[in-house]
Amino acid sequence: MAFIDDQPLPVEIDGENCHEVEFNFTVHNYRDIVTVGYTQEHKIKCNTLETEWSIWLIFQKQDSDISCIINISRTDVKVASVTVSFRMIIYNPIHHDFMEISACPETEVASNWNFKQTAKPVVPSGNENLLNGENLSVKFCLKVAGCH
Repeated sequence: MAFIDDQPLPVEIDGENCHEVEFNFTVHNYRDIVTVGYTQEHKIKCNTLETEWSIWLIFQKQDSDISCIINISRTDVKVASVTVSFRMIIYNPIHHDFMEISACPETEVASNWNFKQTAKPVVPSGNENLLNGENLSVKFCLKVAGCH
């Protein structure tokens, strides 16, 4: 049975004009996925404009491929807009192989913004070297700018 490891706390880095948040987790027994999800609620710790985000990643088997439905929402009720971008990377921590499987360029967003995209397949044919045995390591990076 596939499962996602205990989720370490996200790492937030304050840049000069932005905040970058990195979420890392491992999908164990990747090939056995039927449906497994990763969710995080995160508040950007900005002294000027705190924003709140919901990240929901659903890995599921569709036909012979495994896909990932990516849902990102800005959940605060602040009036001000910010710029957001993200990228999702799968990687093998042993061999240092990696591949970006989804990205969203910088987009200006207000509260209640929602983004949904499906990455299929998560591990393209011929890229099994991205798996660490039966496990898949995932890095999801969220960047929020224009808040200060």
